[in-house]
Amino acid sequence: MGGEPILSCPQEAGIVFLSQELIAALLACSFFCLFPEVGRRLKHLQGINFDELFSSLYTRQCMKQESKIRCIVHYFERVCQCMPRGFVSFERKVLPLEYNPNYVSYPEAEYWAKSTTPLCSVQVHSTGVIEDQPGETLEVEFADEYFGGLTLRHGCLQEEIRFMMNPELIAGMLFLPRMDKNEAIEIVGAERFTLYTGFGSSFQFAGDYLNNKELERYMRRRTRVVAIDAIPRPGRRQYKPDGLLREVNKAFTGYLHQCKHQAGTLPSSASGSQVVECSERLCIDHEEKKIGVATGNWGCGVFGGDPEVKIMLQWLTISQSGRPFMSYYTFGLQALQNVNQVCKK
Repeated sequence: MGGEPILSCPQEAGIVFLSQELIAALLACSFFCLFPEVGRRLKHLQGINFDELFSSLYTRQCMKQESKIRCIVHYFERVCQCMPRGFVSFERKVLPLEYNPNYVSYPEAEYWAKSTTPLCSVQVHSTGVIEDQPGETLEVEFADEYFGGLTLRHGCLQEEIRFMMNPELIAGMLFLPRMDKNEAIEIVGAERFTLYTGFGSSFQFAGDYLNNKELERYMRRRTRVVAIDAIPRPGRRQYKPDGLLREVNKAFTGYLHQCKHQAGTLPSSASGSQVVECSERLCIDHEEKKIGVATGNWGCGVFGGDPEVKIMLQWLTISQSGRPFMSYYTFGLQALQNVNQVCKK
């Protein structure tokens, strides 16, 4: 890679392309704990080595930790048998806090109150999971403000499980610092390698998964994941104007597609590039506004959010961002058993 390390700076929109081969090398370094960790927290970065994951094997919840390591080992077995030749992009999405005539800025409450945008169509699923949504959608990852959450420690909820299915996501933890209220992270091209069962302490590795999604023109698989972090333990704040505005704008940041300051030579099938950093104006993914969103109970569960509030906020933001539909997975939550009727009305 040479020179200064890649670092996605806070409040700076931009996109980085990594080849899948380079990601495999980076994850091998993480697995053998070769990265220096000193000073990472000062830069608001996660730990990237696997030492805490290995040490957590000795806790009482060792089954899920063993399964997480099995997912990683399986990933290495697959890439050693046949190294993927595609690319994965990591994009930091930012809604400017100050008004900018060239971009959609961070909205105030009046923006939402005066919106006349029609609501998009809604598909509600009481069974199934986001990652199995058919076709190409923007799949929501219920993130921690630190990208990856507790993936390399004891965590095993929606975010951490997603990183085990698609281990290439872990590479982003190397250079993506903490997200602020007006930031989100979108990843395109991360390949899925494993099946799983369970959730939390019952999580288990369940075998190989062959990802048949085709490559697009930038040699990325048509898998789109967006990481957005909700307010943890919001309590009554989630019903008040400032809490509602924070959550609706956070989701809007993730779902909105606007051309960023991007640059450099984008990868193609003929490119031998390992890393491409973009910072000059160049719009890619022209078809993205035609892609809907697959989501669920974002910010609920251990975060303590109200699912009835969260589904409505997400419906508003997906509609406002120009997406054609919302595919919502309730995971069988009792509080949302009648949400289909509410949406129709």
